[in-house]
Amino acid sequence: LSSNMAESNEDQQKQDVSILEEPNQLEKKIIRQVEFYFGDRNLAKDKFLQEKLKENEDGWIGLDVLLTFNRLKSLSTDSSVISQALRKSTKGLIEVNEGGDKVRRTDFKSIPTIALLSPEVRKEIKERTVYLKGFPEDSTLDDIQEFLLEYGETDLIQMRKYLADHEKAKQFKGSVFAEFKSKSSVEQLCSLDEVKYKDNVLVVETKEDYFKRQNLKRKGNFTAQEPLLKKQKPEEKEEEEDFVKYTGAVLHFKGCGKDTNREQIKEYFRQYSDVGWVEFKIGDEEGYVRFDEKDGAKKAFDSITGSLKEGETPKLGDDDTELRIVEGQEEIDYWKKMISDQNKKRKDKLTGRQDHHKRGNKKPYKRQIKQED
Repeated sequence: LSSNMAESNEDQQKQDVSILEEPNQLEKKIIRQVEFYFGDRNLAKDKFLQEKLKENEDGWIGLDVLLTFNRLKSLSTDSSVISQALRKSTKGLIEVNEGGDKVRRTDFKSIPTIALLSPEVRKEIKERTVYLKGFPEDSTLDDIQEFLLEYGETDLIQMRKYLADHEKAKQFKGSVFAEFKSKSSVEQLCSLDEVKYKDNVLVVETKEDYFKRQNLKRKGNFTAQEPLLKKQKPEEKEEEEDFVKYTGAVLHFKGCGKDTNREQIKEYFRQYSDVGWVEFKIGDEEGYVRFDEKDGAKKAFDSITGSLKEGETPKLGDDDTELRIVEGQEEIDYWKKMISDQNKKRKDKLTGRQDHHKRGNKKPYKRQIKQED
């Protein structure tokens, strides 16, 4: 019995010593991830965790439950490694039970919900959130978290993604919304002349300014966006690349039969990638094909030209056709014009409905018949 007690005391002493040690890089990531799970911003909308918390009146959640989460599982699948890391947390947000197999919020009786976020709190969260764009598309959440730690701790990082095509998972588009714990971190970032991630210069602005610009773009007001960016380099003016939904998705063609119609062109190109729109009418000598995925134009171009023998040229109908991937400023201008045209059509349609409604509300004309005296 005495030997068992001695071993137990020795284990406890080792555990106490390990708690006093500074967490290593892996342990820091584990702490950050679990604190994110139990933080107000995530827990307020995480129905799964909320249900698990209700199952135990003391608020404990087993590490085996947390290890079903992919992010934590990618860091470690060893519950002892996780519990040891969590014991080194200094924020006071979470605690580990004596057995080392469960964790809970220290204020487990107070579980935040979205409904409890008042307009004032939502406004305060918005003021602590910054928009950053220019990260490489292969960046990971860990990469971005480590980078942003230089400016302050974050509560939430939302990696913005797009659907590359109808069959693949969403891809990171190189921009994030980062919610910092302190408003001063946002002010610091937005006051800098330049923010670089590796070799990339990032576009940085407050979340509020970002949405102001988006609203202006949706209204087709391109020039009015410029003053919204406080720190704006000439090459970043209006952040024009934001207009491009899919890069490398537009293909220009020149030369086709005089009787070739839009549907024939669409059928020809859709065998290489999904076609969203064909800008062409009968009699035109050239036009554009817009694909519904990133690099759709490149995929079609490579497939067509790659199948040609030496000296051959692509053909639409019986005519030789020149193909060119739309890139750079021409690509930006194409998407800007498309957005502007769509907005104009919506506006014209709305105006037409309003005019029709006004005409419909007119009182019917009644012919007055003059009575003879």
